[in-house]
Amino acid sequence: MRGLRLGLWLLLLMRLTTPAPAQDLVPEAADVARRGTALERSGQLAEAEDSYRQALSIYETNLGPDHAIVAAGLEALGRVEF
Repeated sequence: MRGLRLGLWLLLLMRLTTPAPAQDLVPEAADVARRGTALERSGQLAEAEDSYRQALSIYETNLGPDHAIVAAGLEALGRVEF
């Protein structure tokens, strides 16, 4: 019984310490990036580039330049620039 109780506490602790999804970290940047994706898919690459640049700026300000989400933003920007 004690082992079961300990296991349940560990599961609860793991659930509480799970990092938030990327879109929850900076919601306004995620919205701008989604708009960029929609523009890219519709072939409006110049407009998509503007949206990706704006989202990237917000992410860098809030998460720092070394964050994985910033790297993903740079990758998205590279898709529409070249």
